[in-house]
Amino acid sequence: MVVECAGLTKVFRRPFASLDKAVCALRDVSLSVRKGQIVGLIGPNGAGKSTLLNLMAGLILPTQGRVTICGHPARSVGARRYLGFMPERPVFPGLYTARAVLRYHGALLGLSREGIARQVDKSIEQLQMEEFADRPASDFSQGMKQRLALAACMIHRPKLLLLDEPTAGVDPKARREFWEEIHQLAGQGLTFLVTTHYMDEAERCHRLAFILNGRLLTHGTVD
Repeated sequence: MVVECAGLTKVFRRPFASLDKAVCALRDVSLSVRKGQIVGLIGPNGAGKSTLLNLMAGLILPTQGRVTICGHPARSVGARRYLGFMPERPVFPGLYTARAVLRYHGALLGLSREGIARQVDKSIEQLQMEEFADRPASDFSQGMKQRLALAACMIHRPKLLLLDEPTAGVDPKARREFWEEIHQLAGQGLTFLVTTHYMDEAERCHRLAFILNGRLLTHGTVD
């Protein structure tokens, strides 16, 4: 399994606040994801979808339960080698070009200079970014920013990509092209967990997981 969640519970509590002020964002969620699958996380705002992705990414710790990424505990160095995370609203330094952003992310991840150059060129070609690779990110449309964010979280060749509302605010044509790219990557063995509110995007996933009030109601194939 690429991802295994067992009994995940997350309670947010402010320091010095009473227990009745605590918010239970996730309740006993268990979920497994196989290699090459695109799994859509469906639910209203506040259902717990982003909390689940943040737990997988190791950005927060569970109150109870565990998460493993390719056999490694979430938040460990081993797990982080295998995953890429794309937030809902990616932000880039305004004066950086797309190529510079990708080089920067590669350096943060400890890639060699040769490895960075090779992966930057590959990402630009794979995601068809040649047209705007040397333009400042501040000039990008939302769709171009989303494509750059996808390239940045793939720069170290992860096995799992966590995408939080990746096409929010993107026009229909850019959304379609974005999902075509996701399916091409899944065909190459990459695994995706995607949160979305768009039902046409949900239908393009291999499996769906419905979350409401922090609980996993059901999951399975689109059919």
